[in-house]
Amino acid sequence: MKRGGATGGFFQLISANIVTKITGLVAFGIFTRFLSKEDLAFLPLFAMLTTLPYVFVGFGLQPTIIRRLPGLLDTDRPTAGRLIRMSTRVLVAGTLVFALCLFLGADLIATMLLDSNAHAPLIRLTAVGSCFLAWRNTCHYLLGAASRFDKIAIVRILVALG
Repeated sequence: MKRGGATGGFFQLISANIVTKITGLVAFGIFTRFLSKEDLAFLPLFAMLTTLPYVFVGFGLQPTIIRRLPGLLDTDRPTAGRLIRMSTRVLVAGTLVFALCLFLGADLIATMLLDSNAHAPLIRLTAVGSCFLAWRNTCHYLLGAASRFDKIAIVRILVALG
């Protein structure tokens, strides 16, 4: 039986949230089982270094994409295409520059933050990973904005407003 409207969307959101939480718990168990204490201490640094480029190169593009893209896709496709191309170029190119600086300065960063350059290879790996994360985040923002205001989402908003 197919669920429709706000109820179906609600159950999709709840099930996705549950799957995300379970995946996180399983990953945490794997991390604690196979990584040393020093390696576990690197995980917050990894998270910081991979999200830091969006602070510097984001320039408010994510909220702009989420706010403007759905309407532009319906009314002005050429402008929507330019917004997509421009935001993709800025976010990916800015992250590439940041990752290159991170890769080249890994020894200095490791010495400054960890008092040893033994983790410089992990910081270099983080630089490479931040490039993939930038591409994933850019696709996430674009696809999320394109599907954010479809009919089911409007029904969910109206139901939430009562």
